[in-house]
Amino acid sequence: MDGVPFLGTGITDTEINRRNEAFSYADRFDEKYDFVRALHVGDYQYIRSYQPYLPDGLNNNYRYKNLAYAQWRDLFESGDLTGAPLSFFQPKPIEALYDCAKDPHQVKNLAGLPEHQDRLKVMREKLNQKLKSLPDLSFYPESYLVQNAMDNPTKFGEKRSEEIARLIRIADLALEDTLSTRAEQILIRCANSENSMVRYWSMMACAAMGTQSSALTELAQKLLEDQEEIVRIRAAEFLGIVGKKNPQPTLINVVNTTGDPVVATEALNAVVLFKDFYDGRYPVTRDDFHPKTMGADVDDRLNYINGIPYPPKKKKNAVKPKGKP
Repeated sequence: MDGVPFLGTGITDTEINRRNEAFSYADRFDEKYDFVRALHVGDYQYIRSYQPYLPDGLNNNYRYKNLAYAQWRDLFESGDLTGAPLSFFQPKPIEALYDCAKDPHQVKNLAGLPEHQDRLKVMREKLNQKLKSLPDLSFYPESYLVQNAMDNPTKFGEKRSEEIARLIRIADLALEDTLSTRAEQILIRCANSENSMVRYWSMMACAAMGTQSSALTELAQKLLEDQEEIVRIRAAEFLGIVGKKNPQPTLINVVNTTGDPVVATEALNAVVLFKDFYDGRYPVTRDDFHPKTMGADVDDRLNYINGIPYPPKKKKNAVKPKGKP
């Protein structure tokens, strides 16, 4: 890993004192996917969630082995959580801005307040500049990167830097308070693009906006038949979020037909979202799933759906020494 030392021999007090920025990210935690980027400047932290419909509390098998997490979820399911503790199991804000000096636990989101709009816009732009400069490869889904980038991820990113900047612009259409005619027209063009990643981001932006983008549900219905599995997953997510179509049949079909375990895990992330957070409207059972491929944490998701997230490990048969009874 490349980096720049921030303490130690040769680092002066002046250098230390002028540094007031930190960049951070979240992508995948075992079987749980998310896509969050953050920039900390001085006392303020700006957090951009590209999949705000995914609650932080979406199941991780390893996380809920911890009794504190398990009790937290039990309190949520019994309706006994309020305030900040409840937000862990709710959709995230698409943008958040916190004054970490006054609000170290990041409870009061300043992003919607008029007096913080100038700071919000500056930090949003600084984050976007950072993402473009990397360039940030996570604007492609993990399955796409595995299939296309792993021989040389650096070279892949350098060649796709302009395309990544375009995907960032599409994603930022979701920041509009109300979907404008201009943004709607752009998303319609993107949904009809020959570029699968542009189609992918048209659905990601729509899902992030939720009901504000309901005008695009007819196009999303068509993308349920898209040649790219990951586009079908995102179209199903969007339609499930806005309540236009049960997403589970499409997601189950992807899990059962794909030969790519990463694609299956991406689909199962959405399966569990709809199973756990939509008031029983989109149920599934373990018997619905007959995957062609395992691995990439497919088994973790299926064990959870089966109600046995921590199955006992099979004991290996002991080999008896020769000549012994």
